[in-house]
Amino acid sequence: MSVSPRFYLFKRSNGVYYILIDQDGHRRWRSTGARLKSEALQHLREFQEHHELQAESPKTLLISQFTREYLEYLQSVHATKGRDSAATALREFLRIVGDLPLLRVGVREIESFLAQKKLTGSDHSVRTYFVTLASAFERARRWGYVAKNEFREVEKPKLREILPCFPSPQDFGKLLQIASNEDHRHLYLSAVCSGMRLSELTTLEWDDIDLTRRTIYVHNKMSFTTKSKRNRVIPMNEMLWNVLARGGSVLLAI
Repeated sequence: MSVSPRFYLFKRSNGVYYILIDQDGHRRWRSTGARLKSEALQHLREFQEHHELQAESPKTLLISQFTREYLEYLQSVHATKGRDSAATALREFLRIVGDLPLLRVGVREIESFLAQKKLTGSDHSVRTYFVTLASAFERARRWGYVAKNEFREVEKPKLREILPCFPSPQDFGKLLQIASNEDHRHLYLSAVCSGMRLSELTTLEWDDIDLTRRTIYVHNKMSFTTKSKRNRVIPMNEMLWNVLARGGSVLLAI
């Protein structure tokens, strides 16, 4: 007769906590991915709770049943936007592949779903469906409902590379002509000449500008984080240098 497993928490030399599962003399390790004990204990509690649910529930847990349980779980760990995205993806998956047991969801079902979505959706939306569902099924794996995440066996949908669009000198000249406000002209000119994002331009400070070296330092601040979370240095061309050297303008927080 099988004995109920016992669970222990250990911290390994890499600083990560692991759960030791001891059952019938067989031991298995599972990483919590956490380095803080409080987070590791939370993972341990979740693992124990869902292991008990797995023992009580049939192995034929349906997609619809998992969807309800997963969305309830997301209420405590995700913002509304994340929950809504997961709900949409799981319900679309259920609509297209049917209410299958999780164990019957394989590469064929996943690729069939993606093919159907490509007929009506954009590359970006198909990729979002894939990423969202892969995350959900990874949670199902961690909860013990499936042995492996079949989404890891499917190639992630690629986004078609779109070449950036640049205004011609003529179009840019027309834009500057119709901008009646000088501060707006400076803003347009700075954006085109530097390639900086609007949020980067509007948080720019004089200390970020080196008129001698003709460079702009874009970096993370207490109140601002760059999109890539990386700092960078941007060279100024003659046109942008002339604007900033004259003290222009509304862009800069003094």
